[in-house]
Amino acid sequence: MSIDFNTVKNSLYAWAVSVSPVGTPIIYWQPNAPRPTIPYLTLFLQSVVSIGQDWASGAADVAGVINQKGDRQFTLSIQAYGGDPLTLLENIRTSLQKQSVLDTLRAGGIAFYTATTINDITDLVDSKWERRASLDVLFGIGQVYTDAPGFFDEAEITAVILNDFGNVAYTSTFTVPES
Repeated sequence: MSIDFNTVKNSLYAWAVSVSPVGTPIIYWQPNAPRPTIPYLTLFLQSVVSIGQDWASGAADVAGVINQKGDRQFTLSIQAYGGDPLTLLENIRTSLQKQSVLDTLRAGGIAFYTATTINDITDLVDSKWERRASLDVLFGIGQVYTDAPGFFDEAEITAVILNDFGNVAYTSTFTVPES
């Protein structure tokens, strides 16, 4: 089954809710979207990368379908606004060391790779300093899909041999493989 990124987003959202203080608003960030009141967290699925070449089974099944799979790595950008964003993001990053959290993510097909540096990105908003911090987390997921190029198991070949005058000297039809 191919990756469904809505399902991936739901799994990541559930993880973020489970490791954040109760009642913290968490949204998927979109440009020009309304902002909740601070403090809050935003999640943003930033990039998806194909790791190496995908694998394809050498043989098609009886319907001509070939199974394929490959590894994908994606970056989840998490930003905390207001309150104590550095502590909040450190607690989120630390949660990825807990076996219970890793098991929950794996149940959704998601593997944790690494978490990067937490950056303080405090900014001036409406003449006031707003505490902010960001953290990028790299995850992996398997892509499983099929290709149906079809196949043939029998070919009919007609051989026509012409003489020097362009007339048919010999004709024969072969079936490969012969029945």
